[in-house]
Amino acid sequence: MFDWVKLVLLVLRIIDKWTDDARDKGLITQGQDMELARVTTMILAKTEYAKDVRDRISKMDDAAVDAALRDLEPK
Repeated sequence: MFDWVKLVLLVLRIIDKWTDDARDKGLITQGQDMELARVTTMILAKTEYAKDVRDRISKMDDAAVDAALRDLEPK
């Protein structure tokens, strides 16, 4: 049987695919993109994993945060 978490993850994956396709076709404006990011951030903030990441980042100094962000950039 499907549990609620799997169902929510499936819906989020479908939305992710749809937004990627819409962005590639130029159907999403910058304002809409910013609103999607805001809502996604609100959802993520409610997860335990996100809270752990925020706690770890808040304990880092500025140089360590900058280095971690540089490592995320595409090479």
